[in-house]
Amino acid sequence: MIEAKQAPDADASLLRMRLKWQVLLAAMLVYASFYTGRQNFGFAAKFMAHDLRLSATQIGLISTGLLLAYAMGGLGSGFLADRFGARSVVSTGALLSCLLNWVTSFGHGFWQILIPWVLNGFAQSLGWAPCTKMVANWWPGKQRGTSLGLLLFAASSSSFMTYLLCLGSLELHNWRYVFRLPVLLTIPAAAMFLIFAVNKPADAGLAGSGTGEILSIKDAYGPLLRNRRFLLLAGSIGFESAARYGLLIWVPVHFLGNLQGGPWLTLLLPLGMALGAATTGVLSDRIFSDNRALPVVLLMSLGALMAMALHTDPRSNALVTCFLLLFAGFCVYSPQAAYWALGPELSGADRSGTATGMMDANAYIFAALGEVMIGRTVDLTGTTMAIFPIIAGACLLAAGLALPLAMPRRSAE
Repeated sequence: MIEAKQAPDADASLLRMRLKWQVLLAAMLVYASFYTGRQNFGFAAKFMAHDLRLSATQIGLISTGLLLAYAMGGLGSGFLADRFGARSVVSTGALLSCLLNWVTSFGHGFWQILIPWVLNGFAQSLGWAPCTKMVANWWPGKQRGTSLGLLLFAASSSSFMTYLLCLGSLELHNWRYVFRLPVLLTIPAAAMFLIFAVNKPADAGLAGSGTGEILSIKDAYGPLLRNRRFLLLAGSIGFESAARYGLLIWVPVHFLGNLQGGPWLTLLLPLGMALGAATTGVLSDRIFSDNRALPVVLLMSLGALMAMALHTDPRSNALVTCFLLLFAGFCVYSPQAAYWALGPELSGADRSGTATGMMDANAYIFAALGEVMIGRTVDLTGTTMAIFPIIAGACLLAAGLALPLAMPRRSAE
């Protein structure tokens, strides 16, 4: 009788292990493909502005349009993930983003670029919250930082790949192909996700935390809006995202044509982000699992220093520039694993999708406002050097809002 009971348990354990890695790898693949459809913009921006006679403020408004649409859509996509699961939502978003990138590539004026790019923001919003909800369903709290770190590693590695593909597109064709070629990767990624992803353990006949059954919008959002610690976390990730997108969008603009080898040196920024995601996801579980806010404070403070070091204009020394770009990316992106692991801990399993959507929405609202501020400042000052003090300030504000979350946990011990 003992052996008869152990066999099914062993089979279930093996099935759970296989499926949780299958789900994570499917989510890594499809979410990585999303980045090819929005982080390509920075490489097209300078040439688009020249060809279409757009100002830096207009470029900032186009970028802001996507970010605001992403924020608005993220609120809904997280709720949909809690109610209905991620598979169809994520796949639809990936395919729509591919289509809208192609539509954007045919634009010949401000509005012809702005409108499809804003719609692309809604399509892009269907990726992150559902993916993290699915991963959270399969990976328990003590492993969540590692799993989300791997998901973020895939995303930031995609940033590196997107930069590479965009540079190749510019070498071979022109800025319009930046919107056409890299994003084609979303098609096979969406197909693989539909085939291999499983929304939650219960769908495979396994026990799991969280039911995914939120009865109403009030029940989903109300407790989170009353949760002071969660709101501090959402504010902190907002400023972190403003800094991150300030780097991702404007560093290519700053370095293209201003430094020998500059276009290729910009690859060090997403490379640093990938290294940061891979590192801090594991550290978030093994060292900071009782205080995930602490690495946010430390890393964002270091990110502010890296941004101000870039403001000193080290372009005459390529080695120093390489170091600063690599570690700026590392510091500004590393806290992401801690943010996304801490969100479900503060919200509970059943609201993890809604919480992630709210955090993501807040992140992109702040990023959007940052893009407008940077674009306008560049127009007023006449130099892209102005981006770095704004990014440094955003880093310090992110660290400041996370500090109260770090202190109570430390003092409670």
